[in-house]
Amino acid sequence: MRKEIDNDKGYYVENCRWSIKSVQNANKRLLGSKYLKGAKPNGSGTDFQARIKIFDKEIYIGNFKTEIEAHEAFVSVHREWYGF
Repeated sequence: MRKEIDNDKGYYVENCRWSIKSVQNANKRLLGSKYLKGAKPNGSGTDFQARIKIFDKEIYIGNFKTEIEAHEAFVSVHREWYGF
């Protein structure tokens, strides 16, 4: 059974796990970012794109009407690949 890691609890042995670099990058916070993780404006000024990096390859997930929808799509794909 996989234990849950809580980013808000800090860095200590029981709250850490070993993982490859691409998993670590996908799981880190974007401090100071204006947008939700995985969601960026698509350039038209109205829609948002969802993208994810898997094993150092950026994968396009899709276009969405809102930033939240794009972020939720990112989270869904992230869970499929990384399990958390």
